[in-house]
Amino acid sequence: MFEGKQSGLLELVENFFVESEMWSLAQVEEQKEELEERGDGTACQKIWVPPPRGAWVLRNEKGKVFLHGRRAFSEIGSLHDAKLQVLVWSVESIISHHQNKVIFALDDG
Repeated sequence: MFEGKQSGLLELVENFFVESEMWSLAQVEEQKEELEERGDGTACQKIWVPPPRGAWVLRNEKGKVFLHGRRAFSEIGSLHDAKLQVLVWSVESIISHHQNKVIFALDDG
């Protein structure tokens, strides 16, 4: 994906969206194949799950918190898409606060 080249932020986010869409489509096709292999074709009962949430924290080099944000997301199809949306929202938030020279660290827990 990165092939040893340095990309601009917008190009990086665009690549994330493309890769995310390709992954999502592959997952849908895989699920269809599994249903066909089992041959049951039965509908699954949907259960409620809380919406995915995200947060970001901006600290200085000494660890002091300057800004933070948190948000819940709705109508997102998968955990992968939710994580991508959190990353995009975090980048947009930092840009809107006119911050530069920021290092993003992700917790994929």
